[in-house]
Amino acid sequence: MREIKFRAWDKKISKMFSWEVMNRNRIFALDSNLPNKDFLVVPNGENIELMQYTGLKDKNGKEIYEGDIVRILYTDWGSQHLGTPEQQAMTLEEYKKSISRIGYVIYAGDRYYLRFNGKYGEYDDGMYEGTHGEKEIIGNIYKNPELLTTN
Repeated sequence: MREIKFRAWDKKISKMFSWEVMNRNRIFALDSNLPNKDFLVVPNGENIELMQYTGLKDKNGKEIYEGDIVRILYTDWGSQHLGTPEQQAMTLEEYKKSISRIGYVIYAGDRYYLRFNGKYGEYDDGMYEGTHGEKEIIGNIYKNPELLTTN
């Protein structure tokens, strides 16, 4: 069972609050009168965007939340491509970045997806990167929206 955690973006002051900070400062509180103990009471909620933890971590061990911008390499092939001279001159890390995609985490239906802006509009894909692939958080949609235009 995955851990249920949230973080929050305060639109009024443009600041992200972690789960730990929200609990420590009592910005949010569990409503003990409700049967579902996961319900969050949000004071002044119109200024707050809540994002839930996906239960996944990136290649650096960082927790992935809704709204995170993620660079993902989908592959089951562990070797560097030996194609063009430019590709051969790249380090493995440079090569992986050159063939990866950048999207942001959304929750749709019953699971988390990455949403990409492709040549033919937006599309969603899974969060599973493959045996030799990887996910890396490079920002979030509130602090770094410009990262999505470089896709």
